[in-house]
Amino acid sequence: FASHMEGAPKGNQPSPTRRNHHVDNSHKGGAFSSPTRRYGGMPSMDSMSSFEGGGMRMRNMKRSASSSSLQDCLEAHTEVDRMQLAAIRVVAGSSHPSLAKKLSDTLGVSLTKCICEKFSNTECRVEILENVRKRNVFVVQTGGATRAGTINDHLMELLILVDACRRSHAASITVVMPCYPYARQDKKDRPRAPISGRLVANMLETAGVTRVMVMDLHAAQIQGFFNIPVDNLYADQLICNHLKQLGIYNTDQYVLVSPDSGGVKRLYNCAARLKLGAAIMHKQRDHTKSSKVDNTVLIGEEGCVRDKIAVIIDDMCDTMGTVVKASETLVENGAKAVMVAVTHGVLSGPAIQRINDCSHISKVIVTNTLPQEDNMAKCPKIEVIDVGELLGKAIRMYMTGGSISGLFS
Repeated sequence: FASHMEGAPKGNQPSPTRRNHHVDNSHKGGAFSSPTRRYGGMPSMDSMSSFEGGGMRMRNMKRSASSSSLQDCLEAHTEVDRMQLAAIRVVAGSSHPSLAKKLSDTLGVSLTKCICEKFSNTECRVEILENVRKRNVFVVQTGGATRAGTINDHLMELLILVDACRRSHAASITVVMPCYPYARQDKKDRPRAPISGRLVANMLETAGVTRVMVMDLHAAQIQGFFNIPVDNLYADQLICNHLKQLGIYNTDQYVLVSPDSGGVKRLYNCAARLKLGAAIMHKQRDHTKSSKVDNTVLIGEEGCVRDKIAVIIDDMCDTMGTVVKASETLVENGAKAVMVAVTHGVLSGPAIQRINDCSHISKVIVTNTLPQEDNMAKCPKIEVIDVGELLGKAIRMYMTGGSISGLFS
C-alpha cells in the first residue's frame, strides 16, 4: 500500500524502511540479475533473454526427465516380461516332441526334463525331473496317433503329466493341444450316443488344467464344454501366406472350395484374404458305414470352377474319402486340377494311398499340428506348414499380457 501513502517514494526508488533489507543480486546471473527488477518496473532486454533462456533450460530438463522416465518404464516393463518368461516351464509329451522343441525355441526356453515311458503292461510312467513349483507350466501334447502310441495313449499320458505338475504345486498348468481329440464327437446326433468331446474337457479340468490352447477346433462350441479359458488359434493366416508364396493371390486362375457347409466361414475368410472366388460343396454320407461319402454336389454359379485350379480348404482330413470325392466332382465340372489345404492332416488308414492314386490332386498342404514326417516320406505331394512359432508367440502374449487376437489381424 506504499503507493497510496503520504510521502511514499516515487518511481523505482526503494522505500527507506526497506533499504536496509535490500540485498543486491545484480552481480549474479539469472532472470532477476538487473536492478530494475528489484521493486517493480519493466525488466531489461538482458533480463528477458536470461529469463527465456532459463525457461528453455527448464523445459529441456523436463523433457529429458520425461524421456528418461519413459525409458525407465520401458526397461522395467521389459524386465517384468523377462521375469514372466523365465517362470515358464515347457513339458513335452511323447506325441509331438519336435513341435514342442520349436515352440520352446520361439520362447527362448529349454524343454523341461521329464520321463514319459510305458511299463511292460502298457501303463504310462511319467516323472518330472526339474522343479516346477510356483512355475507356469505348458504341457505340449497333441491329439493324434503316432509311432509313440494311439490317441488314447497320448490322452492318458497327458492327464498323468498334468496330475504330476499339479501335485508339484505348479502355479498354472496350460495344455497346448494343437489337435483336440474326439472333436468330431461334439453332439448327440443319434439315440444313446455319447458327447465324447465334452468328456475329454471334463477329464482335463478334473486333472487340474487351468487353461487350454488349441488350433482350429472342428466345432467352435467345444469351447463351451470348458469352465476354464480356452484359446482357439487359427491357421487360416498361415495357410493363406503359404498360398500367396505359391502365387495364388488375386487371380482368376484359382478358386477356393469348401467340401461341406460346415467350413463356409473359413472359406470366405480365406477368399477375402486371397481375393479369390469361392464355391461350396455338399456331401451326402452313408451313415451305416464309418467315414463313407456317397456323393458330393457343387453349389455355385455355373462354370465357377471351369478351367480353374480348385483349392479345397478344410480344417481336417482323415481318410481322404471326402476330399477324393470332392476332387472328382470338381474335375467333372471343368476344374483343371485340385489342391488341398487343411489344418489337421490326420491322414489315417488308406489316406496316403488315396492321395497317391488320385491324379486330380496335385498337392496337399497341411500344418504340423500332427507329426507328418512319416507321411511326407510316403507321399511326395504333401507340404507342411510349421505352427510352432505361432504357438510360441501366443504363449508369449499370454504371459506378458499382450493381445493374442493381434496375432491374426
